[in-house]
Amino acid sequence: MQAAAPPPEPAVGDVATRRSNTAALFAALASSMEVPNDVEVRHYDLTVADGTVLPLTWYEPRTGGRTASAAMLYLHGGGMIVGLEQTAAVYDIAVRQYVSRSGVPALVVDYRVAPEHPHPTPVEDCYASA
Repeated sequence: MQAAAPPPEPAVGDVATRRSNTAALFAALASSMEVPNDVEVRHYDLTVADGTVLPLTWYEPRTGGRTASAAMLYLHGGGMIVGLEQTAAVYDIAVRQYVSRSGVPALVVDYRVAPEHPHPTPVEDCYASA
């Protein structure tokens, strides 16, 4: 089997190509990951100070009524320029696996990213979700 050709090298400041390359990589990674079926997922909205509505995803183990005494706030990686639009394929499965194996619920915030939303917006979005 021959390896796939490497993605195009993005120019300095070429966020669009970085996002496209990341989306392709994460889709390929997700295709090889096991998705647990014992985690319940619910979607919520969070309105932040400037009126923007951010999507939140709550992951909880199906435990038959038992509740956890703690929860995790998961802030996806992406260098503050790549969002869940490109990375959710992997991060959704990774969080499901963590919740399934640990029994600890998790909240994921889809914070806004740069350059469209420069610093400190992404960090403030993360703080708002806590």
